[in-house]
Amino acid sequence: MKPRHESTSFGLQLVQDPSGLSAAVESIVAGYHQDALVEEYIDGREICVALLGNEKPEALPFVEHDFGDREIRIFTREDKTHKAAAEPRKICPAIVDKALAQMLRDVSVATFRACCCRDFARVDIRIDDGIPYVLEINSMAALGSGASFVLAAKTAGYDFSQLVNRIIDVAHRRYFGPLPMRMNWNTSNIVMATSL
Repeated sequence: MKPRHESTSFGLQLVQDPSGLSAAVESIVAGYHQDALVEEYIDGREICVALLGNEKPEALPFVEHDFGDREIRIFTREDKTHKAAAEPRKICPAIVDKALAQMLRDVSVATFRACCCRDFARVDIRIDDGIPYVLEINSMAALGSGASFVLAAKTAGYDFSQLVNRIIDVAHRRYFGPLPMRMNWNTSNIVMATSL
């Protein structure tokens, strides 16, 4: 469970005994002054699906969080702030079969649309017995150097500048339509403006 409106695993708790649920909810409500979001823990593979675009969002290569031999397989605040003794390893591209890959893309795009997201997002999914369960969607996925979205983009062939420019291009197209043609005076060729 976690506070409803926090990010980066603030207040995240794993309650293993139903008798502790009430106390955990109370501690979140008192400590964060907001509702507690209670979710079932799913112990399976964790895959991040980075999406880029709007009409037909592009699914970038999948990133898997490899928790190794950790007993509790969750991405903690300490992991996200690089203060953990052993952070989960990020594997990109994640190895998934063709049928599961299509299911992950379909579920992620459906989640993106259901949540009215725009331009880019990251969908975090756990897979249990071949069934994907959406943990959350990050409508403003982190773009730091170690972020899963950036790793997926790098694997797809984007360097950081290209990724940022692509996000800007996608947002520009949504607001204003396609970028205009412009003259590249250095080569005297007509080129499409793809970078701002």
